[in-house]
Amino acid sequence: MPLVSDNAGSTLTHYELWVDDGLQGEIKAVYSGLNRTVELTTVIGRTYRFQYRVANVLGWSPLSEVVFILAATVPAKPDS
Repeated sequence: MPLVSDNAGSTLTHYELWVDDGLQGEIKAVYSGLNRTVELTTVIGRTYRFQYRVANVLGWSPLSEVVFILAATVPAKPDS
């Protein structure tokens, strides 16, 4: 995570998640808060671009590098 530099061990006070529409559209903030788990609606077969940043008493970190995630189904377990 690209944490705020020189944070002197300060607790993270906020998270922000940014994502596009899976069609290479604009990356927009979709979550801002303290939860570490966020559920998003995705379309199978689309590649989504994500970024995130965090804050502490010194302010916000810069946005992370873009992460690409392919929305896919989990293959069924083969019969044994």
